[in-house]
Amino acid sequence: MPLSSEAKPLEEVTISRIRGTAFPLIAAAARASSGEVLWQDHLKELSPAARALVEAPPATDVWLDAGLVAECLWLFQGAGSLGSVPGALGAETFKARSPLAFQTPEDLLAALPAFWSASAEGGVTETALTGPNTATVRIYAAWAVPYFFDVHAPAWFSYGLKLAGKTGIIVAYGAPPNPWSYRHEYHLQWN
Repeated sequence: MPLSSEAKPLEEVTISRIRGTAFPLIAAAARASSGEVLWQDHLKELSPAARALVEAPPATDVWLDAGLVAECLWLFQGAGSLGSVPGALGAETFKARSPLAFQTPEDLLAALPAFWSASAEGGVTETALTGPNTATVRIYAAWAVPYFFDVHAPAWFSYGLKLAGKTGIIVAYGAPPNPWSYRHEYHLQWN
């Protein structure tokens, strides 16, 4: 599928809800790494709704308000991080649901837009093979969570390619070209 050169309207790229697949794991890791006293101090910084979400994380497949998740993830950044583990967990979850999408990189790229819409309300994903062992993925999304775009998505793509049997995987992230752009671009390479 060719990549679009057009900007997407804000209404189309604003993330309103996300599926909380890794949220309980991230919350538990942040709590464990910060220690109970510091964790309680961190919780005081959250709104009542975000605090309730952290104190009683829902099941992993529940839709969560993206604003509350963003607020919580800012807290978690200060408390500790699992790094690429949530991205790998996300890829494993989708492989369990759609194993045929992980047969080849081409299958994986073709499935990414459907995976995105199963994980987020809002945003647009585009993919293109750019060579025999290279591809570009674009995510048009307005969501104030740099961790998702800087760490989670690259880890998901990398682990997804690994699940498709590839090695020598490199995922390079290109942040939006300017502050008012919502285009996140990833260049993928594999052997």
